[in-house]
Amino acid sequence: MRPNLVVPIVAGAVLLGGCGGSASDSGGAAAKPARKVVSNAGNPWNEAKLRRLIGLRRERFHPSYRLTAHPECVTTNLLRSTAEVHDYGSSGDAVIANPGRSAGVAVAGMSPRCRRLFRQALTNVR
Repeated sequence: MRPNLVVPIVAGAVLLGGCGGSASDSGGAAAKPARKVVSNAGNPWNEAKLRRLIGLRRERFHPSYRLTAHPECVTTNLLRSTAEVHDYGSSGDAVIANPGRSAGVAVAGMSPRCRRLFRQALTNVR
């Protein structure tokens, strides 16, 4: 064989040989069970459905959302699950959420009028 072909094949085999397992894999019957992940009390909202319920329009070239009826009210963070609402709220960010706290928006730096309008819009999300 030619050395130009052998070197890449051997290097690829060595790299792939290290994939797929770890030193802690015993392969025996006494394997540890996987850790349970804390649930977010339901599935995350579908973004399109959530935008429709709140009345948001997603901006095309900028990652933000505007209230359709009030385009001056803009948010950059659409929170689609209980876990996201909790994480943003516990980190100190200002958040307005629906009554079930399963969806919300970050409202940092927003006018009181826009906060009221987002709060009002989020009451439709159930």
